[in-house]
Amino acid sequence: MIAVSALVVLALVAASERGRNRLAQTHGYTYTATRTLLLAGLVLILPLVASAMSVWAAAPRIRPGFVYPIAAATALIGTVVGSIVAIYTLWSYGSSDLRLTSWAMYGL
Repeated sequence: MIAVSALVVLALVAASERGRNRLAQTHGYTYTATRTLLLAGLVLILPLVASAMSVWAAAPRIRPGFVYPIAAATALIGTVVGSIVAIYTLWSYGSSDLRLTSWAMYGL
């Protein structure tokens, strides 16, 4: 819960002008904050929660040596799926006025 809250706060700071986001100057804070939260939620928070839930579900049923590989695989799958969904969503959701070069601000 603390990690998710910290990631949300960091995403909101990264979306601001004080976080050196140049899109906030031209498109406004709300525009950049919603997209930054969407990206952080899908690429960072989704794998974190999925990995924690896989450990919670698998730990009582399997040997302790297999818990870490299951958590790592779940986090990897969550990262890949979240990245694909984030790219598709951010690309199609109101991005017609943005150039491809401005996507570099999101790290894509």
